[in-house]
Amino acid sequence: MGEDRDIQAVGRELRSVAGDPGDRYSKVLVVDDEPDVLDVMVERLALAGYHVLPARNGQEALRIFEREHPALIITDLSMPGMDGLELAKTVKALSPQTEVLIITGHSTMASAMDALRHGVFDYLLKPLGLAELELSVKRALERSRLVEENRGLVRKLEDRIQVQTEALSASQRRTRAVFNSIADSVVIVNREFTILDANEGAAALSGVPALQLVGRQCHRELFAREEICPDCPVRATFDTGRPVSVSMQREDRAGSQDRRDLEVRGYALISGTGAIDEAVEHIRDVSDYRRAEEERLALRAQRDQDDAMRVIGRLAGGIAHDFNNQLTVIKGCVQFLLEAMPANDPGREDAERISATVDRGARLVRQLLAFSRTQKIQPRPLSLPDLVNEMVAMFRSLLGEQVLPRVRAAAGLWRVRADPAQIEQVIMNLVVNARDAMVAPGERVPAGTLTVEMANVELDERAFRPTVEAVAPGRYVMLAVSDTGSGMSAEVRRQIFEPFFTTKESGRGTGLGLSTVFGIVKQHRGYVLCDSEPGQGATFRVYLPRDEEEGEAPAEELALMAAPGLPRGETVTALVVDDDPEVREIVRRGLEASGYRVYTAGGVEEALAVAATTEGPIQLLVTDVVMPGESGRVLAERLLATYAALKVLFISGYFDDGFAGPEVPGAFFLQKPFSPDEMARKAREILNR
Repeated sequence: MGEDRDIQAVGRELRSVAGDPGDRYSKVLVVDDEPDVLDVMVERLALAGYHVLPARNGQEALRIFEREHPALIITDLSMPGMDGLELAKTVKALSPQTEVLIITGHSTMASAMDALRHGVFDYLLKPLGLAELELSVKRALERSRLVEENRGLVRKLEDRIQVQTEALSASQRRTRAVFNSIADSVVIVNREFTILDANEGAAALSGVPALQLVGRQCHRELFAREEICPDCPVRATFDTGRPVSVSMQREDRAGSQDRRDLEVRGYALISGTGAIDEAVEHIRDVSDYRRAEEERLALRAQRDQDDAMRVIGRLAGGIAHDFNNQLTVIKGCVQFLLEAMPANDPGREDAERISATVDRGARLVRQLLAFSRTQKIQPRPLSLPDLVNEMVAMFRSLLGEQVLPRVRAAAGLWRVRADPAQIEQVIMNLVVNARDAMVAPGERVPAGTLTVEMANVELDERAFRPTVEAVAPGRYVMLAVSDTGSGMSAEVRRQIFEPFFTTKESGRGTGLGLSTVFGIVKQHRGYVLCDSEPGQGATFRVYLPRDEEEGEAPAEELALMAAPGLPRGETVTALVVDDDPEVREIVRRGLEASGYRVYTAGGVEEALAVAATTEGPIQLLVTDVVMPGESGRVLAERLLATYAALKVLFISGYFDDGFAGPEVPGAFFLQKPFSPDEMARKAREILNR
């Protein structure tokens, strides 16, 4: 007991002069069951500046270790209870960075190897040299310090790596998100054109999930080709190192007619050594953009053409108005001349030739009016198959023996509301145009097949884009006229409905046939389109609105073809109003020759003044529609307010609904030019109603 107290006293004394107990690397735990050996080591190490913690056995040493956490343990190998090796194993399990020195007086190679195998720093033999002990302690503590510092550095490095790894992972997620947010197809390929990475845009283009694209050939998956694309920009990028851009097309492998227009760019990926072993392939689908651009340009061209044709139509209508007035005068004068000539008069043939020429001029003017959409139409419910069937015999005489006409009509065709004479003109013009297209170069006789088809269709507002900007949605009857002729180029198709445009030889055709078709169809609120390619014939499709009114078509009103004069003993008072004095005179003479009492005026105000001075009421008003100042419609309305039984006949060479306004109820219309007899017949028809 006294010896134990001496050891503890010596330990306390030495510890009082030892190193900083708060510094782990100055703490040394010394374990030995021999007091003398323990005292010597404690004294020596304390004098060397270490904070020494003595223990006499393994259990005590463990308690001190758990409390003080020394950096080094010096232990005897052979001790009662827990020996030094077991203590070393236990400590190393708890704190791998704590170093252990084993001192023994009885050593074998096996025990030394066993100790070193369990992490013991050194294995020293008694009797122990104090200098050797100090050196080994110094080295062990230095190693412990270095190990701990390394562990700290490793922890810092691991923390930094963790932070950078998380940052890199976040960056990769952001990059991948951006990569996949690109609507275009983006892939990375190597020199074998194998896909190394792909975004969702590439998956959408190919129809293959992005991950499954990796390892596949880009030309097969993205362009549906078995071989490398001939104008591949990526190959050019590998060769030059520069960005390369080309336009390409992708055709559906399944044989669909849908082709995708693509803009493809190649960008080099340069490695740290300057090599180009990979490249970015950027593919943008520009199909919708190009279609939209083509549609925009086509609509712009269509609007420009509509504007031009509207101007030309207005000009044509104005010319037609004046020309029809002149033709009316000529036609009337020729009739008066013929009536005054004997049957054998030598000048009769010339007068008849003048009359025939006037009729041809009138037909030309009607075409101008049809084109300008200012011709008066008389729509009624109409069956297109019935109309076409009535014209078949005419087709055969027009087409000749070497053209086979075919007519096909779908069952249950709707009726349209149209002017039969005008629609007949449309069909006839299209048939004549088809006939002329089937005359081969160097030939004079047409040969081929002409097909007329009819069917019910429903259209939406985008049905004919970009040719027609907006279609009035609804139900239509389609009439198509197709030929097997020479066809047309796109440039010709753009001009075919323009007035006076023709591809025929000089002297063959006026260039008004198709423009007349266009005008008549437009005036019926319909549409006409042409499909044609050089050498592939042509198809003209006319779309006319269905007649939505219920009930059967009324019986056609037939003009009375009786003698132009009035019944014996009957006198009718007529007021003729026209700003052209020559026309007034022709109408006056014709009506007076038929027994009418006729008053004339050159305008609305003059007509009202004349009407106020006539003997008895005015029974028939014959008035031009378009006149300087107020129109014939205004005159009719004002006179009807006074003469409720008044019959009204409008005459015009240019009927502009936009100017004339709504029709006067019960009024009739006669298109200029007309003969005096035609005027008299129309007047009697009106008066007999």
